[in-house]
Amino acid sequence: MTDVEIAAFHESFERCMVSGRRFFDVFYDHFLLSPEVAAKFQGTDFKRQKEMLKLSLYVMLGAVVLKSADYSILAALARRHARNDKNIPPHLYALWLDSLMFAAKKCDWAFNDQTEAIWRKAMQPGIDYIASFY
Repeated sequence: MTDVEIAAFHESFERCMVSGRRFFDVFYDHFLLSPEVAAKFQGTDFKRQKEMLKLSLYVMLGAVVLKSADYSILAALARRHARNDKNIPPHLYALWLDSLMFAAKKCDWAFNDQTEAIWRKAMQPGIDYIASFY
């Protein structure tokens, strides 16, 4: 990613985080519309889940801002999502990303098509890393 894209992503991300809990509420409300996803989250402590999502997004943001492809901090998360644990199939990450975009659109007043493309570009390496453990 270019420095301009990184700055745009960081600014949009921070606008979303300013909304606080709303970003994560909107994300999960949208993500759980999928029956397959909803089934995976049965019995989930969503307060904890939202904190874990926030942490993973900050890890991904850090990797983008630092221009580092080191997602090893996500390794535990990736192993937990793998076939032999939570069994989260790779196709669900597209729904995850679409839900993230939905939440960003709702929570970032300056979000547009260019911002969405930058978010997708920023998130994809982390998604690929996690999915590779499947």
